[in-house]
Amino acid sequence: MNYINPLLRNLENNKKKYAFQTGSDENLAISIKNFNHKILNIPHQYNFINHIFSSIFLSDFLELLCDFDNNIFSLKKTNPKCIITIEGNSPQDIIALEVAKKISIPCFCIQQGWAPLIHNGFRNMDFTEYFVWGKEFQNLLEKYNPKQRFIVTGSPYLSNLKSYKKIDKLKTISFFLQDVSPLINRKAFLKFFELIILCSEKFPELNIIVKEHPSSKLHNNFKFKLSTRKNITFYNGKSTNLNEILDYTDITLSIFSTVILESIAKEKVPVICSFSSIPRYMPYIVENKCAIEIFNINDALEIIKKFISKPQELNVYTKNIAKIKDNLFQKTNACKIITNRIS
Repeated sequence: MNYINPLLRNLENNKKKYAFQTGSDENLAISIKNFNHKILNIPHQYNFINHIFSSIFLSDFLELLCDFDNNIFSLKKTNPKCIITIEGNSPQDIIALEVAKKISIPCFCIQQGWAPLIHNGFRNMDFTEYFVWGKEFQNLLEKYNPKQRFIVTGSPYLSNLKSYKKIDKLKTISFFLQDVSPLINRKAFLKFFELIILCSEKFPELNIIVKEHPSSKLHNNFKFKLSTRKNITFYNGKSTNLNEILDYTDITLSIFSTVILESIAKEKVPVICSFSSIPRYMPYIVENKCAIEIFNINDALEIIKKFISKPQELNVYTKNIAKIKDNLFQKTNACKIITNRIS
């Protein structure tokens, strides 16, 4: 919801009607209703007859077939001008795309984040248009998506950096949590959490921000451990303060969160904690000395210690960031570009 708020505010000025499908996310539905937009209910309309003669290979995907039928029934009824998806790499996004093709309406997609590798969810896309943050993402994705038309818009969520500020003292570091997943096992998660606690103990002079992932609520036991540390400020997943956190912080730390790249947009140095099984980070920010990639806790602590004693080292990275960031995040009014194209 935090991500689409700027778009919703921009859409309000168009005086057109928009409907949103939120699945089982009741909090998102409530937030959208607060903007006086309609929530699209998808009724159960599975068409058994249509699928009797379907390929046997679809027998393991009956839930997706059901979702397709439900969506096509609802969208035929409402007859929308177009469909908008966010990110585009989930089965539900592809169902929305195929339904849109079936009923001959445009289906657009907006880049929300970035994975450090181009997995199957980001291949063979065929949306009407895919809105990306910068030219580099278009370059990376085009190879795997020959049919996809990309439009470079910038980020609709990130606010522009007001002015560059030279860092003369390391004051604030921010950790961005991610949940256990196929790419982050529990061992990697615990190692990252241990790093947070060790930083709090070893560097009591630092302000430490810990941001919960929007879709992964932190267990109360971990929250309690954070609450006992006087120099740690915790933000829950529903917080809308990402722009403010990035503006306030000096360096960010995460495993492979999208915040790594969002830090680049804000000219903040990201420390990539490669504690998981994924390959080395892409795109090219490490090679261009715009980010630091570490593989164990001790190296992370040493990097922070170095930046405390030699804050001028940070400014070397931020100068490099300034040289490449426009290729990753185009400086444009993304909300205006996107709403003009979908309206």
